[in-house]
Amino acid sequence: MSVNQRISEIITILGMTQAAFSEKTGINRPTLSTVMKGTNAPSFMVVESILRNFPNLSPNWLILGEGEIWKNESEYLNNSNNKTIAIKNSNAKRHTSSLESINEKELLQKIITDKDSHIADLRRTIALLEKSLMGK
Repeated sequence: MSVNQRISEIITILGMTQAAFSEKTGINRPTLSTVMKGTNAPSFMVVESILRNFPNLSPNWLILGEGEIWKNESEYLNNSNNKTIAIKNSNAKRHTSSLESINEKELLQKIITDKDSHIADLRRTIALLEKSLMGK
């Protein structure tokens, strides 16, 4: 995933429009648009502005695509009803863009379903690794 795609993902995760993101970060709309389209890589000033306005965003993730999206384990996001929801996993946070279109119960059910799927994948990986070790 490119830096451009990670910026797009952040906008989606935060449930913001490009216009709102542009306003919050001070990045002018045409610049943000070219970054979002992948026409140009973001400049240092664009990356710096994003990191200054979202201090819990991990610079390693934004720039290099390494590690977790957020610096802290918990990131607090507000939904459209100004209720705060704590999402404790970056994978779960990817679904927060839906906050305005679905209610909290549906969001939490989706997070649980995704977690169950992730656990099943990990169990299959463990089984394959155990099988591989026993074969040696």
